[in-house]
Amino acid sequence: MQTNALSTSPVVNIRRLKKEDLAALVNLHHSRLSGNNLSTLIPMATYGFYKTTIVSPFGFTLVAVDEKEKLLGFLMGATDPSRHSRFVLIHNWCRILFAVSTRIFDRQLRIKVANKIVKKINSKHLIGIHEGHAKITPTRKGVLTYGAVTNEAEGYGVFTKLLTSSFEIMRMHNLNSVVLYVYSDKYRARKLYDHLGWIKISESLSKCAYMFDLEGTKEK
Repeated sequence: MQTNALSTSPVVNIRRLKKEDLAALVNLHHSRLSGNNLSTLIPMATYGFYKTTIVSPFGFTLVAVDEKEKLLGFLMGATDPSRHSRFVLIHNWCRILFAVSTRIFDRQLRIKVANKIVKKINSKHLIGIHEGHAKITPTRKGVLTYGAVTNEAEGYGVFTKLLTSSFEIMRMHNLNSVVLYVYSDKYRARKLYDHLGWIKISESLSKCAYMFDLEGTKEK
């Protein structure tokens, strides 16, 4: 049974995702991020999604672990969002098709969605990405997509450390800003971003977009 908090402040190590972290990460994702699109897929598809970030040259997943290598939290991002999304699609199309088949019960709609995915995969643009010779103008804006910490690790600065480490990766790729989206009702997360110097750039009924300036803003 998971407790609400740790008895003492944990020793937190931030590192890149490894294959042996995937099972715990998928469980954490589905338990803490149940409202997003990725969580609507079966765990096998989520597993493949994160596994791809281990080898993607355009994205990453950071994990926070304690001294016993127990997962405390994670954060996924992309230094080149366009290329990373295509890279993930190419390497996971079988899992995506299977996930679609288990979630869409109308046969005609299932076939339509599957054909759309296959069409994207077979496009010359995606083939170029896969072969490493696609000509795309690189962006200087990174994106953070999914992140969470365990219930017991909340309040110990674990997610802040993940954010700081992600900034280091973004700067290594000469990016000047980072963008993320958060659900509007996640008031605790929004308060954290405000405190850390993130700037709210847009807001809708369901989501808020925040931007962090890597050149002009210093982490708190």
